[in-house]
Amino acid sequence: MGVCALVRRSPHPGSAGIPARLHPAGRLPAGRLPAGTIPAGTRPAGTRPASTRPAVRLLARLLLAGLLLAGCSDDKPTDTGGNGDPALGKYLLLGYFGGDVAPGGFGLYISRLDPSLTSAMEAEVTLDGEEVTLRPLLSTPTDAFYSILTLDYQAGETYTILASVGSRTAVCSFTGPSYPLLTMTAPPHESEFSPGDPLQLAWTYDAGAPEQVHIEAIGDEDTAVMTPVTLPGSATSYAIPGTVTEAWADQTSVLLTVDEGEHFFPFSGTLVGEGSGVATIGWGDAAIVTPGSGAGACQLAALPSADQLAADGASTLTIDCALTAPGGDCADGTPIAFSCTPEGAVAFAPQTAYSSGGLAATVVTAGTSAGSVVLHCQAPDSRVDIPITLTQRVTIMVGAGSHPQIAWDPAEPMFTLLVSAAGALPTPRWGIAAITIGQITSPVTYGTVPGGTVQSYPLFGAPPAGLQAGATYRIWLVGADADTTSLTFTHGG
Repeated sequence: MGVCALVRRSPHPGSAGIPARLHPAGRLPAGRLPAGTIPAGTRPAGTRPASTRPAVRLLARLLLAGLLLAGCSDDKPTDTGGNGDPALGKYLLLGYFGGDVAPGGFGLYISRLDPSLTSAMEAEVTLDGEEVTLRPLLSTPTDAFYSILTLDYQAGETYTILASVGSRTAVCSFTGPSYPLLTMTAPPHESEFSPGDPLQLAWTYDAGAPEQVHIEAIGDEDTAVMTPVTLPGSATSYAIPGTVTEAWADQTSVLLTVDEGEHFFPFSGTLVGEGSGVATIGWGDAAIVTPGSGAGACQLAALPSADQLAADGASTLTIDCALTAPGGDCADGTPIAFSCTPEGAVAFAPQTAYSSGGLAATVVTAGTSAGSVVLHCQAPDSRVDIPITLTQRVTIMVGAGSHPQIAWDPAEPMFTLLVSAAGALPTPRWGIAAITIGQITSPVTYGTVPGGTVQSYPLFGAPPAGLQAGATYRIWLVGADADTTSLTFTHGG
């Protein structure tokens, strides 16, 4: 397929990054964390994987697309599109779906490989017949970015992407694969293992199962220390043999990754340069382990059911805990005490849980003060700290008329605002973005661009069509901290 080589920075301190290798099945490598995750070394031990945070997942996908494009720059002077004719196939097209991201979307980078050809910003791009919008602030005549901001990727749907520049055309059509959210539950992040003993890996899916799951182990200097393992997607555990872990005794640390890989669907047509295609990205998680005796120590893993709660005094989440010991089981009745910082920010029921079969749980109820909270889970031999956020609910209000006033409460400054027609494939109607983060303040008037902002849609500052009475629309607000709020409403006219 000609996918360009990537480098993803490793969580190992001082490392130079893990080189990507194309898997025979066409997925990007499990040796680096899949797009949509944060390297395990950057999250506190035992916390819920950062891959469940929507804003960060969206950023990771944008970075993937940018890395794909940058990684192909060496091909620009010579790429003929695989058809042997230097007059054809002079554009590289790399697309991605940001599924499971709020607000989600589709993005396509078009890179002009021959500077004598038409600007990449003059392409026409559609997804299932709907226009994919050029983002001029993110584009140049050489590298142009087109996107739909409010499209949610759906498994099982057929997607067709068409692109054209002048008389050259490209098409990519495929059925979207299913990628349930994968969360690694064992071993605990930053825990120890005993070289020569089997090392148990376990993970869960939020729904269903993927086609396959891929396991790799990366040691010092970003070297593979285990032959990669591919299992059916129905698998939720794997024991690394003691004969393998025995060789890890001299490693400073080992990065264990479990991921669903991704699918890459090629473009075809006279516009297409070699390596052009669209990626749908699977989930993955990881943990770093270090060699040690580990004898007699019960290691605690804790997984919250959410990383945010509304500060309403009633919203709840559950913390599921598991105790594991190398080569044996932890005794039933092992106490796990729960507390938080700031003290009293949330309530626990029970305050102390006692394990049964190595498992225990507690229910956390939010307080009424918004802010950051750290939940502490303390077992006799280990402790896990879980950061969560207590959030204020944002209420969006829309006035009357074809160009109504849009307000929100609490009236916190926002980074972007987008109004679109509601539906399976929503069409943007009007959007603005802050030049400096936090400059969009409540209220704003539909179609009027406030100072300190730029209009992102319609393009080139064209006035938007007015809102129609009885039509259904959706408003997206993205805050300075990347938190997203939306409202679907039927306009009253």
